[in-house]
Amino acid sequence: QADFSRRGSYTKSSGEFFSVEGNIKLDYSHTWGRHQLFNTTGVGLLQTNSQNTIVKVEGFPNDRLDQILFGNSYQLNSKPSGLYSVTRRFSQFSNFNYNYDNRYLADFSVSADGASQFGADKRVGVFWSAGFGWNMHKESFFREGDVVNELRLKATIGTAGDNNFNPNQAITTYKYFTDQNYRGMVGATLIGYGNRQLQWQQTLKKNIGVDLSLFKKRFNLSLDVYRETTSNLILGITTPPSEGITSYKENIGELENRGYEFRMHALVIRNTPKNITWSVYVNGNHNKDRIKKISNTLKYQNSQNDKNDDKTQSVPRFRFEEGLSTNAIWAVQSLGIDPSTGRELYRKLDGTLTYSWDPSDKTVVGNTIPDMRGSFGTNFTYRNFGAGIYFSYEFGGQMYNQTVKDKVEDADLRWQVDRRVLEGRWTKPGDITKYKGLVDINGREVTSDTKVTSRFVQDNNFVNCESISLTYQLPEAFNKRINLQSSRLGFLWNDIVRWSSIQVERGLDYPFARNFTLNLNVTF
Repeated sequence: QADFSRRGSYTKSSGEFFSVEGNIKLDYSHTWGRHQLFNTTGVGLLQTNSQNTIVKVEGFPNDRLDQILFGNSYQLNSKPSGLYSVTRRFSQFSNFNYNYDNRYLADFSVSADGASQFGADKRVGVFWSAGFGWNMHKESFFREGDVVNELRLKATIGTAGDNNFNPNQAITTYKYFTDQNYRGMVGATLIGYGNRQLQWQQTLKKNIGVDLSLFKKRFNLSLDVYRETTSNLILGITTPPSEGITSYKENIGELENRGYEFRMHALVIRNTPKNITWSVYVNGNHNKDRIKKISNTLKYQNSQNDKNDDKTQSVPRFRFEEGLSTNAIWAVQSLGIDPSTGRELYRKLDGTLTYSWDPSDKTVVGNTIPDMRGSFGTNFTYRNFGAGIYFSYEFGGQMYNQTVKDKVEDADLRWQVDRRVLEGRWTKPGDITKYKGLVDINGREVTSDTKVTSRFVQDNNFVNCESISLTYQLPEAFNKRINLQSSRLGFLWNDIVRWSSIQVERGLDYPFARNFTLNLNVTF
């Protein structure tokens, strides 16, 4: 990575990443009559080492000679820095698969996994799963016709774990100061507080579904209804500055997700002689989460957060309350800008009205998780030509429009500002506006920041045209003439257009770029 924000300086990062893995598996299968049984039993070991070293060099003649070897000296008062981590995992497992006449299917698995990311006393987790399927279209009473071609019922239940966490999250770690010493001993500071009792977070998953194929398999539908309960949820617990660290990891509670998802695909045109196909697809997911239980530590942290808000909170803070969503937006309820005074009018939790913002009046005013999200699109081919257009969508969720709050209501007037700063703000008694004025009713300049308020919570519904693709497969005769097996031209256009219920600047905090790609794929 190069950094030319300061002319002549360069940061060089070099790293090593390698893993050692070993597996021993024993497979067994047996068939008798209409019965089939298959089993895999084994053990596995995995160790991953990651090391990253950073040095800073300066004295480059120009920005074209940016390799580290062209530097004349190390950056003044700098020294090498970096990170080093090791993770280890052990697993022993056994999987069973049973099939009767390709009509009744059953799976069962069990495993014991240990990982170094968890506490020394709780490193091993036991997981299991069971699944059942019924191919109804294989039954003798089911007559396959021109309408229904396949009908499959399925159900699964089981537990799953996740070890995708910081390698040192359960270990007390220090950073050494090698440039300082006391009587020959180096100094160290605490950077991570360990937890010997930190254990795997486990998710119990339940699912029932159906797969359906119609009209000679030209229309396919899959529907699944699920419920997932995650226990021993791992989250960071904020600590006072006097502890020397900002947070540590703890198993804090139980979270439930429930919903459904569907996938549909239709082959609208299939003309094999003329080599014409046209298909469309749509999929969607509806999910709602709910906190079932939280620890006393997290309850205490919620109360401390309320005290620390001290009327200065200008960005919504997620909080965890039993019975509510982890993605709920918390803010004080607003009735808008009072036309007579230009001040914002709030509703307290007891229903009374006030001009004073109080953090104890915060309540749930929205949820960032949509009621439905998914994608849809279409593909068309004609002989050697192909085209596709793809969309994504979300409906039913909300977003706190921080852009409007920061760039309009709390805009820095020393810089170029949005036109709504002058045209959309309160100026005199009787004005009906969305935003408070630059001056109050007494003509004094309004300098206070706007606190979190439901006034900036908006419905976040959108449809994105994600991409358009065009392809052309060069004729076989042409490929043979230049000694190629195949060749294809392709064009891809990403992030084309967005239709949204919210007008918000894109690309300020998260990268946003519309790009075009032209490619040629050949096989020799």
